[in-house]
Amino acid sequence: MKKLNLLLVMPRVVQAIGDGYPFPLGIAYVSSSLKSLGFNTFTLNLNHMPGNVYDILEQAIVSNKIDVVGTGGLSFQYPTIYDIVRYTKKINSNIVTIVGGGIITAEPEIALKALEYADIGVIGEGEITICKIVHALENNEYLSDVQGIIYKDKDNYYTTKPRKEIMDLGILPSPDYEGFGLETYLELPSPSVNNLITRRMVYISGSRSCPYQCTFCFHSAGKIYRQRSIDDVIEEIIFLKKKYKIISVCMTDELFARKRERIEKFHEEMKKLDIIWFASFRADDIDQDLIDMLRGGTCAGMSFGIESADNLILKSMKKRITFEQIERTLEIVYDSGVPLAGNFIFGDIEETYKTAKKTINWWTKNTKYNLGLNLIIPYPGSYIYKYACNNNIITDRIKYLKDGCPQINISRMNDSEFGLIAKEIFEAPFRYGNQVSNIETYEVTEWGRVTISGKCSSCETKNTWENVKLFVGNNWLPCSDCGQKHYAPLSSVIQERISSNLLAIMERHTSVALWGVTYYSLSLFNENSIYMDPNVLIVDNAHAKQLININGKKVYPPSIIGEQEVPVVIVFYPNSILQLSSLIRESYPHVKEVFDICDLTSQVGTT
Repeated sequence: MKKLNLLLVMPRVVQAIGDGYPFPLGIAYVSSSLKSLGFNTFTLNLNHMPGNVYDILEQAIVSNKIDVVGTGGLSFQYPTIYDIVRYTKKINSNIVTIVGGGIITAEPEIALKALEYADIGVIGEGEITICKIVHALENNEYLSDVQGIIYKDKDNYYTTKPRKEIMDLGILPSPDYEGFGLETYLELPSPSVNNLITRRMVYISGSRSCPYQCTFCFHSAGKIYRQRSIDDVIEEIIFLKKKYKIISVCMTDELFARKRERIEKFHEEMKKLDIIWFASFRADDIDQDLIDMLRGGTCAGMSFGIESADNLILKSMKKRITFEQIERTLEIVYDSGVPLAGNFIFGDIEETYKTAKKTINWWTKNTKYNLGLNLIIPYPGSYIYKYACNNNIITDRIKYLKDGCPQINISRMNDSEFGLIAKEIFEAPFRYGNQVSNIETYEVTEWGRVTISGKCSSCETKNTWENVKLFVGNNWLPCSDCGQKHYAPLSSVIQERISSNLLAIMERHTSVALWGVTYYSLSLFNENSIYMDPNVLIVDNAHAKQLININGKKVYPPSIIGEQEVPVVIVFYPNSILQLSSLIRESYPHVKEVFDICDLTSQVGTT
């Protein structure tokens, strides 16, 4: 038997090294499982390491004599996962590459074909399966005997017998926080959770899957809803507080709890530990007594699946809830002062122009809740994804995955109606949403970040928000007193810098593609005539956004970049700049420069 050296690679998801990000637990659980059984396991968190990903991988692979590289993630992370396995094979073609997570579980063969350089895919939960794979590789045993995988043998793909869900989550060792640099992570700015910003926050998993089967969801951890014992969860939090001095936790559960006893015990223990916490709930599980209890503790945010203001659409989504129940819960939680979060998603298979307008009209009358507005995305594995495939709306599943699962029209609306709705929901936040009043300070502190001082639109308390990331969807500015949330505005200075830098770029190049229709980009496009220049092409890979008419200007698919040999692309999705930059350079090698929109917020002439 030959002992193999494994390298587990956490994909880079940050816009820039030093940014905060949601800490992925899946790969950390896989790492601790491997280490607990004595496998030679090395870890690499690309979010903490500056430099070129290829160079970082090469150094880790060569110095540790790596035989197996494992990575994984969700379907929309395809470009970064693809780069990891591609670079690995380029460094050493003999290394076995393993990919897990939702990207594989949702569509095993499609994903493995799209990834090209991946040898083995883990279907479902990975903790037991990865250990079985490595054992088989070390002992030269047949992969066909390992349950829960898909593997490639020359040009053929083989899927083995499914592995059953792990019913007792308590048998799993705690995530390998140390291996992926939790101490470094906790020093970074925490990502916004439930639209609030906290410090030294960790993500904790208290359960897996969900007892509901909403049509837009896919449960990569299996169909059976399972919970860890609350004592086990508390024990992990106590350990993290003692070792890492954590201040807050975000429960990653799709549904935190349904039984009141579980919520009550967690609430009491968090109160004793003085730990701030966030979690997701069902609106029909909430009543005044529960909210009164939570209000007296350390719960700093409750998230709800809202989805639509029309009961026909909620029924189509299999939400098993009415909007009247949702509306009642929103009112109770809002009046209590406990911060809440939720989103509407437009474009269900039964959505009509009338039902979509009903939701928008309700939202404009209830902006105090600061609920997000988004287009629905048929993620691989979900019911609506299968519907889109079966009805030839998605005709090339591999391309759909490679394109990052773009938004498409699967609704009952025609394209013209869908385009009108899409434009309206992207313009609504700045047109109707809560804005900071009496802005006293708007200082550009660094690349794409600002410090803003102003008054809350609700209670008029003066606030200062530091290091605010611009161009990020649903990036709220919460009032420190009443919790009211506001949209982060684009100042006239920022708008002028962007347009001036765009002009400077156009002086050097024949044409420019602006990739991304968002709240912020639409606001810019409506403010300055430079964006209407025929040599400025607006691009988005989401078919749904290509239906939007922007002051008579067409939104093109990315293929226009190749067709017209556009030399420069400016990306309006800062959180996806790494994935999109990789995709653009891979698909359109003639492109000379790819800019993050944040690059254009710097002083004129520095781009």
